[in-house]
Amino acid sequence: MDALLAICDYERKYVYKLAKYLSGKKQFPFRVMAFDNLEKLAAFSKENPIEILLIGEGMEESSLTGSGIGQIFYLCEENQEDEEEHPFIHKYQSGTAIMKRIIALYAEGESQKAMPIAGNGKKNMEIIGVYSPIGRCLQTSFSLILGQILAKKKRCLYLNFEAYSGFSMLLEKEFHHDFMDLMYFLKEGSGKFVYKLASMVDSIGSLDFIPPAVSFLDILEMEGEKWQLLLDELERSTDYEVVILDLSDHVRGLFEILERCNRIYTITKQDGMALAKIDQYEKLLTYMKKDELLKKTITCKIPVFKQVPYRMIYLSHSQLADYVKNLLKEQER
Repeated sequence: MDALLAICDYERKYVYKLAKYLSGKKQFPFRVMAFDNLEKLAAFSKENPIEILLIGEGMEESSLTGSGIGQIFYLCEENQEDEEEHPFIHKYQSGTAIMKRIIALYAEGESQKAMPIAGNGKKNMEIIGVYSPIGRCLQTSFSLILGQILAKKKRCLYLNFEAYSGFSMLLEKEFHHDFMDLMYFLKEGSGKFVYKLASMVDSIGSLDFIPPAVSFLDILEMEGEKWQLLLDELERSTDYEVVILDLSDHVRGLFEILERCNRIYTITKQDGMALAKIDQYEKLLTYMKKDELLKKTITCKIPVFKQVPYRMIYLSHSQLADYVKNLLKEQER
């Protein structure tokens, strides 16, 4: 059974609204209980261990002494700096921001239990690689559209390995963490990875993604074995059914990652330069005795479109999206 998070505040309407929101989020790895007075909470906590308590600022938590409560976070009406023992969470921000703050604080604490984001017993995770030796071929647009289509039926995570993704500008938002912060928690090996992941996940429609690395130098320095460990941990600890890897030449152990993929999409163009690069890539795979990669590769000759939307939110309604939908339909036949 998932660990328990309790919310206690005198604002009854606020407490139950927040509890309902958090309970409805698949990526939130806690059961949620709501209380509007300390007496009920104290009685409940004596028989039910509470991993996290969100308590309204000004409520006297000393009455809970001796109860089975792990970490305590204070709900405050204004932004405040964290105290040494109990950090603050601003009450009046978006539910998503509150959820991410809770999980991030929990990941930094010391009482974590190893537990999946959304339960065990899932099917094997499908890994889809998108890679082309050709530059400027709509690979990322293709990958995002593919992910958004698949995410309508399955839980899907997108990971970008480009040197310069431009996501902050394209999505018109700043990210406080990036892909490499997640890799740090993976390397730490403390069981905190799953919580850090949940606190960092963002989304485009139904498609989850982790903000790409700010510096491609960090990607260059990461050993290939670490990427394999990442895939192992995603399969073991999360309920993602599909992971899409938008790969680049900056990734160490690229071919080993491609070997891990269930299918690979390679995008090409019609011009001679593109065909020459594809030919060299395929000959290299044969030389390295990796012909099995060619067998599970789907080569996509994307036609020239008049316009591909600049804003990511419009990609799913573009001509490229129609192309990807038709491609998937052909594969299903």
